[in-house]
Amino acid sequence: GSTTGAQYYVATNGSDSNPGTLDRPFKTISKGVNAANAGDTVYIRGGTYTGWSNGIHPTKSGTQAAWITFRAYPGELPILDGGGSDGSGFEPVSTAVRYIRVMGIAARNYTSSGFANGWNNPSSNIELKYTIAENNGINGIAFYKATGVRIENSIIAHNGNKLPSWSSGVNLFQVGGTAQDNVVHGNVSFENIDISSNRSDGSGFILDENSTGATFENNIGFRNGGSCIRITRSPNAVIANNTCFGNGIDPNVQYHHEIFFSDAGSRTGAVVRNNVAVASSGNQALFGATGVTQSNNLLLNGGAAAPFFTSTSGALDFHAADGATQLIDAGTSASAPTDDIGFDPRCLKQQSGQAVSWWQYAPDYTYIASVGGIEGCFRPVARPQGSAADIGAYERPSGG
Repeated sequence: GSTTGAQYYVATNGSDSNPGTLDRPFKTISKGVNAANAGDTVYIRGGTYTGWSNGIHPTKSGTQAAWITFRAYPGELPILDGGGSDGSGFEPVSTAVRYIRVMGIAARNYTSSGFANGWNNPSSNIELKYTIAENNGINGIAFYKATGVRIENSIIAHNGNKLPSWSSGVNLFQVGGTAQDNVVHGNVSFENIDISSNRSDGSGFILDENSTGATFENNIGFRNGGSCIRITRSPNAVIANNTCFGNGIDPNVQYHHEIFFSDAGSRTGAVVRNNVAVASSGNQALFGATGVTQSNNLLLNGGAAAPFFTSTSGALDFHAADGATQLIDAGTSASAPTDDIGFDPRCLKQQSGQAVSWWQYAPDYTYIASVGGIEGCFRPVARPQGSAADIGAYERPSGG
């Protein structure tokens, strides 16, 4: 989309009586939202923004050639904080909109979701990139009856602990279009939970309830209550170059497993290629996938993680262990994305004493700010680096 339109600026020390320039910015995000038209960009300076007036609730659409963009000011980290009572951080509420892009923004502590496309007036052609959705009541990111969804290079964690509602980290529910129309690319989703009476979800990523297609590629899902990636009553899922391990960690969730096809409808037209899935004890790496097109996957059942992921310092390391050469140049170009996730695991930290006993990690906002915001957590490299793509979310940057 074009960025040749007007530019507006919002800062915590601004004023809504200002003209919204870099030197004289608006104070509330809603002021910037209301000012922006097709082709315009609203830059949000670093800092924490609270309250409904500081959510992003668009009422105007961009066009296919001139998107409306809401983004972090380069090198900074704006955080939308709902304080537990403010719906969703991003959500078109009063009307359906199209061609909206959100970049570099965190949304946490909202009652509903961090980012959503609207329940009563579902919006389409929404792109999220370099976002964080943390500690929101239902889903981290939720799209309902949408098409043209792209969720890229984002961190999704600790969602679903407030309201019982079939929650997951990234929830695509009744989305339309093809697998190419809805792309979930290069995200990290962990320690999400479902506290509904069914306790059936709590996955890192889910394609749910009569959706017609989506692609999940280059994602990492770990330590979620339910599955890493779950497909339910939705055909034509493409699952490629993901790294899944140690999910199914909530004993109260009915359904675990890493990559989980829950029914015959979910298997129709599905493709599973180039994935690494390492299941925790008692779980399967790939479950319910009879008849699904599969190739070039490393699937390890029941707690086989130790030889394949190294963590000598106690910090996270999502790369394969040095000896795990079966990951290198072992993929197929069919379904492989053109880059990898490039995620810096130092953007996460170990943190004790969290709201749920089995939560162990959290986004490290101090470190993220120090690397220039969320974009600094992702440095993708091109695929392939050797004779073929590596399997999993990472591509070894040199020598294969």
